[in-house]
Amino acid sequence: MRKFFLLLSIPVLMIVLCGFGAAPQDTSKVINVKHTIPQGIVGVRFVCSDEVKTIDLTLDEALDLEQQVYLEGRLKWFFKEFDRDYLYFFTARYIPNPEKFKRPWGTYVTENIYRVKSSQAAEVELGVIEIIEFYEIGKHGIRGGMTKDEVIAILGKPNSIEVLGPLGSFDYLYDDFTVRFLEYKVALIN
Repeated sequence: MRKFFLLLSIPVLMIVLCGFGAAPQDTSKVINVKHTIPQGIVGVRFVCSDEVKTIDLTLDEALDLEQQVYLEGRLKWFFKEFDRDYLYFFTARYIPNPEKFKRPWGTYVTENIYRVKSSQAAEVELGVIEIIEFYEIGKHGIRGGMTKDEVIAILGKPNSIEVLGPLGSFDYLYDDFTVRFLEYKVALIN
């Protein structure tokens, strides 16, 4: 009987030591949140089909491609999103609306998505460090990507709201600054 009790107590002891008795784990290192950056070009839409491929680039290759895109002028280079491990960019070509003076004024059609290993050097050299800091650290207690309800919970109701045009684009005006929303998410604080 003693051996049986001893055999049963070992798994219970292991559960207590490994599970219930262990310190809570820091999930911030486990969860890899992807932050999507709204593009914020009023009157223009972005289209990305499922067939668009993602291409891995080194930092040097990304810098060269960004420069090449700028010099050729046929495509535009955009910062798409980021997570703990990668920075994502895309190139898109602009197609004006054939119906003049009608919204959308045009469409950006994505040609390729590029993935670059995230590092402080990559964030600085590719010019996205301030955007990333806004999403991770924030300003006035507000971070990029927050909803209007989250902003109101922190700052209270705005003094006024200014609608910008496209659905989901508006400004919350406070005494000392403005919170801009694009696609119903915080995109900028002035």
